[in-house]
Amino acid sequence: MIKVLYLTYENLFRNPVLQSMVINPLSEISKKYNVNYIITSSVKSFEKDEIYYKNKKSTKKLPGIEVIEFEKTINDKQSYLNFALDIYPVIKKCYNISKQVDLIHCRSYGGAIIGFIIHLLTGKPYIYDMRGTFPEETVEIGKISKNSIKFKMMKIVERILIKKSAHVVTVSNKFTEYIVGTFNKKNTTNVNNPTVFKNYFKQYRKNKEKINFIYSGHVKPWHLPDLTVKYFSKIQKKFPDEVYFYFCTNERDVVKNLFDQHNVPSNSYEINTVPYHEMPNYYSKADIAFCFIAESFPRKICFPVKFSEYVASNL
Repeated sequence: MIKVLYLTYENLFRNPVLQSMVINPLSEISKKYNVNYIITSSVKSFEKDEIYYKNKKSTKKLPGIEVIEFEKTINDKQSYLNFALDIYPVIKKCYNISKQVDLIHCRSYGGAIIGFIIHLLTGKPYIYDMRGTFPEETVEIGKISKNSIKFKMMKIVERILIKKSAHVVTVSNKFTEYIVGTFNKKNTTNVNNPTVFKNYFKQYRKNKEKINFIYSGHVKPWHLPDLTVKYFSKIQKKFPDEVYFYFCTNERDVVKNLFDQHNVPSNSYEINTVPYHEMPNYYSKADIAFCFIAESFPRKICFPVKFSEYVASNL
């Protein structure tokens, strides 16, 4: 049996991407290859809502997976010092756990920093599962400037995390080319965001009174949620009684404001916060899915999770 410590500095039970890209594939790997996973999850107090508890309940049924939760206090405006204080309990706990595992798998930038420190303390090898280019993404959402000292420091840390890792995992061929070409990291592999197709088999609806649209996931700026609602608004005005929109996200208030701004009638859409295991039911209701992506460097090398789920659902 192989034991893996899977480090993530995110809320495993509230983030739909983690439900799809972590819980689902790791469960499959555990069953097929006899791998035991210990997964960390960092939770802010206000995130313990209905969707959190529903996802947590469904995860308890999965053999080969143990989840350890930590309180997460850091916010968008906190400093590097506060970040260090916030991850200290994670490092302390995982340092002891790491002595019993064969490998450390670090998801994204925050998880990799924790894994790198544990690697220095124990010598355990770690995989850097990058998911994206975090420094550039931080610029993309307007938190820092590309000319700032913070950005330059983040790029230095990124280079160290890549160089010291046993292997780097990316989500696209272009991403792999970037890591190999920029950092000369030969041990880099593209593992496209996995989707278990059998979970998304299309159930064709008998009732075809309306054409149903769907959007799934978070509403980060690079997914152009405003443009998504704008286009649906144009379609709805042309075919007012023939279309409907299922908008599935945790960020209900943000999306409601977008529908209001574009004067979309409330009877032509619904905003749902859906547990991961119930998403296939919503996909089965839909005919057409939105998956816009902004033009930027991080987006050129990304692979949206929603895209593969849309394909699996025959949308």
